[in-house]
Amino acid sequence: MKTLLTYAAALLLMTMTAIAQPAPNQPPDGATDLQINVTLGWRPLKTAVSYEVEIALKSDFTQLYNLLATEATTAEATNLNYSTTYFWHVRGIDAAGVATDWSSTQSFTTVAATGIPQPISPEDGATDQPTNVMLQWSSVAGVGGYDVQWSNDPAFPTDGAQSATVTGTTHPLPTLGYGVTTYWRVRVTAAAAPTPWSRYAAFTTGYPAPAPLAAPLLISPANGQANQPQSVMLVWHHVAAKEPIYEMEVATDPAFSSVAYSDGGLTDTSYVLENLPAGQTYHWRVRADNGEVKSDWSGVFKFTTAPESPISLLAPQLLTPPNGTASAPLLVTMTWDSIPDATEYEVEVGKDATFETVDTTLTSTTAWAVLAGLPNATTYHWRARARNGAATSAWSRPFRFTTEAAEPQLPSLPELVAPADGSTGVMNPVQLQWKAASNAQTYIVELSNSGDFTGEQSKLTTNAVAQYLDSLPEGTKQWWRVRAANQYGQSQPTTAWSFTANISTPTGVEEESVATAEQVRVYPIPSSAIVTVELASGAESGANITLFTAQGMEVIATKIEAGATRTTVATDALPAGIYWCVIQAGKKTITRTVVIVK
Repeated sequence: MKTLLTYAAALLLMTMTAIAQPAPNQPPDGATDLQINVTLGWRPLKTAVSYEVEIALKSDFTQLYNLLATEATTAEATNLNYSTTYFWHVRGIDAAGVATDWSSTQSFTTVAATGIPQPISPEDGATDQPTNVMLQWSSVAGVGGYDVQWSNDPAFPTDGAQSATVTGTTHPLPTLGYGVTTYWRVRVTAAAAPTPWSRYAAFTTGYPAPAPLAAPLLISPANGQANQPQSVMLVWHHVAAKEPIYEMEVATDPAFSSVAYSDGGLTDTSYVLENLPAGQTYHWRVRADNGEVKSDWSGVFKFTTAPESPISLLAPQLLTPPNGTASAPLLVTMTWDSIPDATEYEVEVGKDATFETVDTTLTSTTAWAVLAGLPNATTYHWRARARNGAATSAWSRPFRFTTEAAEPQLPSLPELVAPADGSTGVMNPVQLQWKAASNAQTYIVELSNSGDFTGEQSKLTTNAVAQYLDSLPEGTKQWWRVRAANQYGQSQPTTAWSFTANISTPTGVEEESVATAEQVRVYPIPSSAIVTVELASGAESGANITLFTAQGMEVIATKIEAGATRTTVATDALPAGIYWCVIQAGKKTITRTVVIVK
């Protein structure tokens, strides 16, 4: 009985200790006429390793002014407003990250700004300021001089701040750099004890205007060209800029008051106009944009489409090889649709997309032609037009193809990594991993409930070297193998490995279900430096936290200690992207998506 009472008393003492709160002890509650930099203090808690302090403009803390965190029992509230009442409270946080209740609410009021000059210009928070800045502040009656101080650090350290004593209420700063934030403050010059500094103000200089961008130079059709086909390719020179985009306008008058065609966001230096009316004169121009500034419009070129022929022929439509074919054979059969009344076709082939230089010209009486003896890994552009004794059609819209590589190679055999062959008790979601195969573009994962892959099977295709399986029957043995693939074919499958899943998928809600969304929090999403994983209640044996890349590579492993409810994961060293966070507590597992931004 005595032992039971002793245990109960100890448990009561522990509970009282866990819910204790810090007790504020400075400044006195309701203090007035405090300077704008105030030290807040409280009595320490034995269980606390850090503290959080909230400062607000309302006693219900709905208008929060600042949030401070510290491992000491004091915190500095700096650069406060004059003649303002603030409310504050504090709470402790133990080693497991568990916070106490907030302390009682305290208040204090700052001193009036009487006799203290105030910053005027640049105003606090100003941006895009020039690099030559004139500081200006309010005057104080009967004062003969002022001390002004500026720094890149709001703490104004002795070795990092500059100052000057002046008789007026302005002072020019030395030339500043671009994009620099400067903090400054002012006070009355005193021969005896120093007078209080004003609140500091901050401003940031801007950046220089972007350099002008040259206008594009037009190429084709040449200025004044007549008898152009009804499908015309406009071509201009590339502008020297990083990833420029282009805007094109085509008008029926030189003043561009009647724009017939326009397009923007163009990344190529060409544009095709189709189905233009016969005998029409057009004027066209182009300008460039590098994301910072737009160029002037180019000079204006004009062209005229050919007058309507008494006997007209349609332009052919190219068929094969399909436009953009990436691995054409070295002997290519080019085909197009047959045009009524055409007696022959002319085909132009070359490496120049503008067809100013043509490598080969073919003539065919059929709607196909053969091109042989082509070199490997070479891109060609080609077009065709129909002819008879009385008329010639416009050129077709060009197609392009690239011949196959010199030595087509199948991918090598992948090498399985995990889970190890014969593994049992593998927790869901199961992550299959293998080593990359040379020349592989994709991987085909085969899964079967029989070792000879004659039973129930499934196939998954991925570009990564890992595959998550998020729904497997509990306690069922599975066999898996992987093939590598590219445009030339597939490798042989790897030797099959087996594993046995232990528990059901995290998405289930049966007896062995994982934690629900309300039981686990992962925040903030997105994150840049730290992700917090928090359980609704402490896990008896702790929880394992593992972070994987979207390709299945483990990058961080940590845990929540037994009895604790949360932990933080430092992600500042990881590149931006999407990650999987897997939380395992006993037999319970949940997977969450984590987005990291920079």
